[in-house]
Amino acid sequence: FTTDVQSGSLGSGTKDLAVKADLYPAFRNLNATISSVPLGLARGLDQYLQSFPHGCSEQITSGAFCRLILSDEADFGLSRAEVSKQLDHTFGVLARRQNDQGLFGYWAPESGDQISFVTAYVSDFLSEAKAAHFAPPPNMLEGALLGLQRMVKHEPRNSSEARTVAYAIYILTREGVVTTNYILNLKDYLEKNQK
Repeated sequence: FTTDVQSGSLGSGTKDLAVKADLYPAFRNLNATISSVPLGLARGLDQYLQSFPHGCSEQITSGAFCRLILSDEADFGLSRAEVSKQLDHTFGVLARRQNDQGLFGYWAPESGDQISFVTAYVSDFLSEAKAAHFAPPPNMLEGALLGLQRMVKHEPRNSSEARTVAYAIYILTREGVVTTNYILNLKDYLEKNQK
């Protein structure tokens, strides 16, 4: 996979752009985006994320997140219907990777109940989708929030898990859950273990 991003300005007339990479004609895909704002460059990032060869939960969430965040930007060049179709597909895949505790796995449902970054990340995506009026399946978001509530009760074992717990607390707070005790527990842990 090769990308060649070029930017510049064009007052009037035409401009030729040379393709600098050697590409097989049968497999190459050439696109040009013209925009009056730098947001036009995000289109290339979106295409990269959509064609990335790994379909783990984190990757498909990243691809859908890009489209979700930019769904209302006309310069991004996607209709609301295109974004909705992508998100519905992503919701379907993620639903199959959610366990009965509300946690998400990378390729299949997680086993057990532990601190999980992918669960926090997917839950953040679901919460953002709801806020942008692309409602995820209600039981999926509800399960994710219950999973986060169980997750933040675990004491982190290291700073990475502490960051994930803080991320989960943020999402829960944004969704209207009272998180005062979770914050105090995390603060106590950090004061004792992460000077």
